[in-house]
Amino acid sequence: MEPWEIFQQKRFQDLRKAMDVLETLPGFAAAQVQRYEREKDALKILAADNPPLCSETRLEHVLKLLDIRTQPYLELVSGMPTLKAFTGLISEFANIAWEEQTGGPFYQQGTQFDRIETKVRDWLNEAYKRVAQGGTKQTERPSTPHKPTRRFSEPNLELLRHSETVNKKQAADALGVSLRTLDRYVADKRLTPAGGYSRRRFKTKDLLNFIGRKQQDN
Repeated sequence: MEPWEIFQQKRFQDLRKAMDVLETLPGFAAAQVQRYEREKDALKILAADNPPLCSETRLEHVLKLLDIRTQPYLELVSGMPTLKAFTGLISEFANIAWEEQTGGPFYQQGTQFDRIETKVRDWLNEAYKRVAQGGTKQTERPSTPHKPTRRFSEPNLELLRHSETVNKKQAADALGVSLRTLDRYVADKRLTPAGGYSRRRFKTKDLLNFIGRKQQDN
């Protein structure tokens, strides 16, 4: 048996053990539904943006998906047996995250896996807190420590002076908005990116016109 076959066999066995425990819990069905509904929307956004493999932008999507997949099951942790099952499940979610980030198998790890591993440790720490407090602690989704949230309010026209087009992040910075807000502008057809979703860029003149319209509206 090849090494990758051994890995995949153990991966399946570990996941099956975790699911055998979690499937017996009263809240399991609700957790499955919550995960599916949120995961479906997040995967659509990832497919639409289609950031390059191994890129920082793609990693942001992947870490968000890891959160979405994990959080519903955290509420099922109430003692050491369920903690062990939760650990097995989130290990599989880490496998998936790595494959989504790199397009390659999980056992060929690289330096970017550190970010995924840190996220997994954050979730496991939350699970241990629940066990320590009798399984009743109200939990919140752990934040990504390496990517602090930034809020913008004023447009930065300097970013638009030296190029006819800019990428998605540069466009958001130039407008003084978050990436999520920029996505909403596109969805509402207030802005139209050039080059399609696979290589989304924004024309400088379109962004300047948009800023001008917003200032007039205010």
